[in-house]
Amino acid sequence: MRKITKRTLALLLAVSMILGVSTAAAAAAPGKTRQPSESAAAPVPQDIAACALEITSKPTDTTFVIYEERPDLSGLVFKASGGALDGTVTVDYDAVADDWSPAQDKLLWDIWLDWYSLVEGENEMYLCVRAYKCTQFHPVKTVDEVEYGYFERELVFRAETAITMTATPNPDRPGYRVLTLDVPETVTLSERDYDGWSEWYGNARFKFTAPSDGFYAFRSDGGEIGGTLYSKDGDVLEARNVDPWGELYCGDDYWIYDDDGGGDYNFLIYRQMKQGETVTLYTGCWANEEASYTVKVTRQGDNQPVLQLKSNAVRVDFRDFIDINALLEGTGYTCWDVQIRYDYEYVRWWDYYDGLLWAIKNGESDITITAPDGAMATVKVTIDFSAAQWLCWLFLGGYFWLGYTNAGPFNLADQLRLLFDFGVGNSLRYWLIDRVYDLGNLVGDWYWLLLDWLRP
Repeated sequence: MRKITKRTLALLLAVSMILGVSTAAAAAAPGKTRQPSESAAAPVPQDIAACALEITSKPTDTTFVIYEERPDLSGLVFKASGGALDGTVTVDYDAVADDWSPAQDKLLWDIWLDWYSLVEGENEMYLCVRAYKCTQFHPVKTVDEVEYGYFERELVFRAETAITMTATPNPDRPGYRVLTLDVPETVTLSERDYDGWSEWYGNARFKFTAPSDGFYAFRSDGGEIGGTLYSKDGDVLEARNVDPWGELYCGDDYWIYDDDGGGDYNFLIYRQMKQGETVTLYTGCWANEEASYTVKVTRQGDNQPVLQLKSNAVRVDFRDFIDINALLEGTGYTCWDVQIRYDYEYVRWWDYYDGLLWAIKNGESDITITAPDGAMATVKVTIDFSAAQWLCWLFLGGYFWLGYTNAGPFNLADQLRLLFDFGVGNSLRYWLIDRVYDLGNLVGDWYWLLLDWLRP
C-alpha cells in the first residue's frame, strides 16, 4: 500500500513539474512577456490561448524621437505559432502591415507597439500581434456576374513579447516652462507646433503651494472633441481636436495622471492638501492643429467627499478578476465614469471596457476610486489562493506553475488540457527561457548595487 501511495505521489509531482512549465499555455511569448492590460479586449478564447511569438529580425531602425514620432517597425520579421494557426508562420512586417484587403481564408495581421511609460534612452516596449482569418463570405450584390460583400473575421492568434527601442530627444524642442499657479488664477499656455504623428502643444510645469488646508481640483479648460463629424443630413465637418493631459507629482514618487476626467477631453485631478504643501503639475496637449488651453486650480472645500460603496474590502483568488462595476453598483457610476488607481505590482487591467482588474500577486493592496465630483473611496483588496490552488501548491508543485495559469477562475483540468495541447516540450523550453531571463535580471541588479556601493 505504501509503495502504491509513494508511486502515486511521485507521478503527481512529475506531472506538476511538467505543468509548472506550461508558461506558453498562459503566457504569450518567451522571456519577459506582457499579459493583456488596459488595451486588452475580452479574455482570450481557450482555443487561441497557447500562442508563441519570436522576433527573428528586429526593425531596421530601433530609435525614435521621444514624443515626436512613433517607432518605425520596418524590417521587422517574426515567427508566430500556436493558437488556430496552421503550424509556424513567418511574418514580414513590411509585407503585411498595410495589407487589410480581405480574401477567403486570408490572414490579416494587426501589429503595434505598446508601453507603460517612455524615457530618453532604452525603453522596454511590447510588440503586440493579432491575426484575423477571413472566414464566411456574405454576398451583398452582384456586378457583372461577380459577387461583392464582406467576410467574417475570426481571431486566430494573439500574443505579445518584449522589444527594446531607444528614444532620442529632439534638440529643437523647448523644455517645460516653469510657472507658479495661484488660486484662483488661470494661466493660458501659448500654442507650440511640432512635426510628428500628432502635434504637441503647451508644455508647462506648474508649482503650486496650498495657501490653506483643503480639497483642491487641478483642471484644464479648452479641450475640444474633434475628428470627422457628420450632421443628420450627411454634411461633413473636420473639427479641431484639443486633448490636454496632466500629471500631478506629490513627492515620494507618488503621482496622479489624468487625461479626460474633466469632460470634453479636459483633465481633472483632485488632491487633499495641507497648508504649505507644494506639488508639481506637468501638462501637455495633443491636437491636430494650432491650439491653446488653460490650466487652473480651485479649492473645492475643507475635505474630499467620500464615495459610498457597498463594500470597501474584497477578497479575490490569485489570477481571478476584480469587477470594478460590481463595486460601483448603486453609486450611479460605471468604470467609464471614474478614475481608478491601483498598485501595478498586485493588479493590472485585463478588460478595461468591462471594468475587470486582474489579480497577479498574493497579498494586500489598495484600489482608489474617484468620482467626477471628487468623491473618493479606498478598497482594500486581499489576494490569496483558492482551496484548489492551495492543494496544488502543497501537493502538485504549484510553486513552479500557478503563476502561468490562465486568467479567471482556476480549473486544473483546463490547465492540463492546455498543457498537452501546446506540448510538454514547448512548455519546458519556455519555462527555461523565463528562468534564464530572471537570472539575468538578478545579476544585473546586483551589478548596479555593487557599482553604487563602490562609487565615492
